[in-house]
Amino acid sequence: MCHLILLLPVLGLAIFWMAPLPVAGPVYAIVLLLSVWLYGLIMRSMRQPVETGVERLRQEVGEVVATGGRTLTVRVQNELWRAKCNQTLERGDRVKVADVEGLTLRVEKLTTDPAPRSRQDARERPNEIDAHRMRPSGG
Repeated sequence: MCHLILLLPVLGLAIFWMAPLPVAGPVYAIVLLLSVWLYGLIMRSMRQPVETGVERLRQEVGEVVATGGRTLTVRVQNELWRAKCNQTLERGDRVKVADVEGLTLRVEKLTTDPAPRSRQDARERPNEIDAHRMRPSGG
């Protein structure tokens, strides 16, 4: 079906056999303009970054949930993953995904907390001011 969109100008030439030239010309011009517009949309969508799969996981930020020797459990994109790291990590440490090896992530420890990448990340990680406001005051 999607290949028919690419053939739209060629298929539109059939109008010249079915209608007189004063009618076929404007109709074909509309088909041609529609095709150019669709080609632009297609090219723009092909330039979009990958949103799924292994490519999306690389460079994502996560948090260590559990440790057990060199094998860790980390939460990345609200999913739990088995991970390996060359550095010593503790529960709660922030990590960045360096690579994906099958169902195991190779992670690196983050030294600073990166800025949230999206609104959803910002909701998941309230800033320190909000966390301070939520703490009950002693007294």
